[in-house]
Amino acid sequence: MLTQGSKSVQSLLAWPTEQGLKKLREITAVALDAWRDSWDFRADSYSMKIHGAVVKAFFEWATKSGHLDKNPLDKLDPITVVEVPTLPVTPEEFTLLLASVACLKAINPPKN
Repeated sequence: MLTQGSKSVQSLLAWPTEQGLKKLREITAVALDAWRDSWDFRADSYSMKIHGAVVKAFFEWATKSGHLDKNPLDKLDPITVVEVPTLPVTPEEFTLLLASVACLKAINPPKN
């Protein structure tokens, strides 16, 4: 889901340090809710859904492994993202795209 060293992973790992949280049991539903509210993704961003899934998977693992008695995310509503369907390009739009490419090639011919 997330690549190691990516900006998303860095943001996920930075939060507990910024909040001074050193133990899992210090992370409450209230803290997680405030953290999710601070995410600066677009409203319908798929990245927000990925972040939420990673956090959910982590806390499920922590609960099943016995590191936590209760999952703090259970008290929060899941993150929902309205997925906007990708519509096909109309023949007119396709013609305009090809014309744009031709114009760009005329302005900036490829260098071989």
